[in-house]
Amino acid sequence: MKNADKSAYPAPQHLHTFETVGLTKREIFAMTAMQGILANRESNIDYETASIHAVKFADELLRQLE
Repeated sequence: MKNADKSAYPAPQHLHTFETVGLTKREIFAMTAMQGILANRESNIDYETASIHAVKFADELLRQLE
């Protein structure tokens, strides 16, 4: 499993398994990047473009962390 696909805050799904539930690291990084992009009120960026950039930022951060 790639680092990007691991749970950011793993919680056991069942008591006796190693399966976890929750958002992946990639999803968490993209979410926080999206918050930052949308918090910039001076930007007239549309949601589709913002989401594309957020995912690119998340992927680059994960690449740098490898």
